[in-house]
Amino acid sequence: MNDYMDDPDIARETRRREACEAALERSDEMVPSGRNIGLLHDLVNEVHDLDPEDETGNMRMWPSETAIRDAGDGLTADEIAEKIRMGGWDPAKDRFMRISEDGDWEGFDTQTADQFVWDFRDTIISHAMEHDISPASVERIEGIEMLPPDPWKDIDIDGLSPKGPVSDPFEPSSTYARPDPWEDAGLLPDPDPMVFPDAGADPAGGLSM
Repeated sequence: MNDYMDDPDIARETRRREACEAALERSDEMVPSGRNIGLLHDLVNEVHDLDPEDETGNMRMWPSETAIRDAGDGLTADEIAEKIRMGGWDPAKDRFMRISEDGDWEGFDTQTADQFVWDFRDTIISHAMEHDISPASVERIEGIEMLPPDPWKDIDIDGLSPKGPVSDPFEPSSTYARPDPWEDAGLLPDPDPMVFPDAGADPAGGLSM
């Protein structure tokens, strides 16, 4: 192990970066499961708590029942009313409130809130990589649910052959060619068709009694 890995702070950062980079490399394979989407929401909240100026703060979904208290700290009633008017948030109908890039308060239901963070999953994970998120969050990133490997990924479905030059299956050099099972056994198959006693060969194929 390298000496720098003996430093717990460097080891923690290294693990965080490796986990985030691995997740970003397989972003297209991530499953939009409740567990993964919940992680994205939590990462947004954690990064925003660590760095209120980070741009992912505009992806935070504030529960409507506490949004004015939690997000409106320091604002006057008139300022809050203006933000609500411009953004269209209705706390009686909307489950969540998001502060837009313009500072307006927009309303979201659960489905649109989840879709929003899912669409920005790469951005969220990239920003989490740059902040000192908790080891528990890093462990959750390492455990992100992914699609299972595609067994047909390297198969040419049309030709049912490995990807590459397609050759004549009747040529010995063909990619379709298979070893002769008799070759290594030192035996040769009987060249004549098997005929049972008292049975004659049917010219049309098969056997006739």
